Amino acid sequence: MSGRLVGTGILLAVVTSGLVSWLTGSLAILGATPSGIAVYLFVGVAGPQYVLSRRLDDPLRLGVAVLAAVGALLALGWGVLGADLHGEVGVGLTAVLAVVVFGVFGGAVVREFRAGYRGETA
Repeated sequence: MSGRLVGTGILLAVVTSGLVSWLTGSLAILGATPSGIAVYLFVGVAGPQYVLSRRLDDPLRLGVAVLAAVGALLALGWGVLGADLHGEVGVGLTAVLAVVVFGVFGGAVVREFRAGYRGETA
């Protein structure tokens, strides 16, 4: 169930960023623009993680979803304040992958800490 949802989210993010690339003539499909980064973070990461957090009642997945949504908003803000929402910024998918990796790593650390803490007090 969760694998299918995450895969669908990633596929939807690629299609959406491809549409943005086609409409704007930018490199959004590569995640090399603030709009592309925002699409990947919001559609590809935040959306599926939020749905999984609701289905599984997992607050750590909700935290990853919030982190990705905030990252998407920051990318959009950076593009708007930089006066070029569709201009190449050069970080590409590296920024998206960094958010995902750090989010999953942070979630795993917190999960293990909570499991250990509960194990000691029980």
